[in-house]
Amino acid sequence: MNSQRAIRLLETVAGVLREAGIEATTAPSPRAAQTRQSGQRLAIATAPGAPELSWPVLCRDDVKPSTLAVLSGRLDRQRWPDGQPILIAPHLSETVTTVLRDRNQPYADAAGNAFLRAPGVFVRLTGNRSVRSPRTRAGRLETAAGAKVVFTLLCEPDLAARSQRAIAAASGVALGVVPGVLEALRARGCLGGDGPMRHMTPDRRLLDDWVMTWAARLRPASLRASYRSDHPESWATWPVDMHAQVWGGEAAAKRLGADWKPVRLTLHASTLPARFLIAAGLVQTAGPDDGAHLTVRRPFWNTAHLSFANPRLAPLLAYADLLAEGGDARFAIAEWLFQRHLAGWMRPR
Repeated sequence: MNSQRAIRLLETVAGVLREAGIEATTAPSPRAAQTRQSGQRLAIATAPGAPELSWPVLCRDDVKPSTLAVLSGRLDRQRWPDGQPILIAPHLSETVTTVLRDRNQPYADAAGNAFLRAPGVFVRLTGNRSVRSPRTRAGRLETAAGAKVVFTLLCEPDLAARSQRAIAAASGVALGVVPGVLEALRARGCLGGDGPMRHMTPDRRLLDDWVMTWAARLRPASLRASYRSDHPESWATWPVDMHAQVWGGEAAAKRLGADWKPVRLTLHASTLPARFLIAAGLVQTAGPDDGAHLTVRRPFWNTAHLSFANPRLAPLLAYADLLAEGGDARFAIAEWLFQRHLAGWMRPR
């Protein structure tokens, strides 16, 4: 979500809260340059003469159960210089709000659902349904096809200088998807130049937004199978074909230098030959949570163009997998991975 859309959504939510009798206002954050969203704060008045309570804001419009693990990493208050953020969204389902309340995470949506807790203040509004709004062109980044284009450009930034037809073919999407994605990237400052001088200037906000979209739109359908192994500790010796398979998640982070003993193995694979199954001693399980050591996922990118050996592929997949799997330890590894392997080709904010 770009900054203008985020600010409009925040103003809408503040208006909905006021209609519910809560004196809500918005204002620029004093540390807007250090945040990765609208640079705004939401404030509420508690009592005459008392100081306002306020929160920095994270606006998202793709909050689903499948993205909650990634979202909890985005909402980690250690990543916010001016306090715990409030989650702002067009609509949050009952499933999502229940999890957020259990985590004591403030939220408010444009449908009128809200949870705010602070010393002397407790607000809980529930049961309001979504009001759909038309998708703007900026929202093209938040579709499955848009996420494929962004991922391909992150892996192969030189592709940005080629024709829109070439970008579409490389990403495995329809040609009509590309103009909206490029326009949205340009509006966010993540694409510069024109024609053959066009170039990517990504930042961490784009990366983290891509992870959220991938977790919501692409990851659920990518699950191929899960397995239990007779000897999971020997995973590094399993016969991975570098032209058809690539480690993700914890295994990729370990291979990239993380001080971590992998517990959950993730392999992105076009094929899984019998020799791999035999060498790894694999037995299929009912699902990843059924005592599985290995989860195999289908590639969501165009493997005919983007090679499994692309040097940016493994760090990006590892970062996304770790955030999607969740947990403080994995978030810490993801942060290490970003600083060590991804920050060098991201535009600072």
